[in-house]
Amino acid sequence: MKKAVFFDFFGVISCEIAPIWFRRHFDDKEADQIKKDIVSLGDIGIIDEDETYRRIYERTGIPADQIRSEWDDLVEINEDLVSFLRKVKERYPVYLLSNAIDPFLERILKKHDLYSLFDKIFVSSLMHISKPSKEFFEYVLSDVGLNAEDVVMIDDNRSNLEGAKLAGIDGILFENNGDFKKIFDTFYETSDLSI
Repeated sequence: MKKAVFFDFFGVISCEIAPIWFRRHFDDKEADQIKKDIVSLGDIGIIDEDETYRRIYERTGIPADQIRSEWDDLVEINEDLVSFLRKVKERYPVYLLSNAIDPFLERILKKHDLYSLFDKIFVSSLMHISKPSKEFFEYVLSDVGLNAEDVVMIDDNRSNLEGAKLAGIDGILFENNGDFKKIFDTFYETSDLSI
């Protein structure tokens, strides 16, 4: 059995935000280009949250305050998973590993009272490195004093799980609560917990 668990945030505990917002406003090609040119820089802390929104505004004409407000409004928390995680945390350390701009993630965690879910939070913009980089996962393992075989990474992004695998970490692709729980129970003693 594993000793701790690593969770992604967007697409697992919360719905995705940027991809949904971009799909509402742009075709896939333009959305991918803006994410690559701007959002990825915010995710690794090269630019801050305000600068991220300002650059999106310059590119799109959508006011920065509107972008911030729309992103905040898109947040939907997977409450059933959160309830499950509160029970898991009584048995195992739970760590959050997120590609995010820290102030944005921080607002969500505060608003939804989620800080207590995690033993420690690792945010790409503060680390200046993002998933799926192998080094991201190696840094987290070293910081929390665990070996790769001690944890499983839960993420909705296959490439992030491939990065975890390069660091020796098993992964679970999160698609929905039910399928996730079945796989999770094979790694952890949680079959008595419901989701």
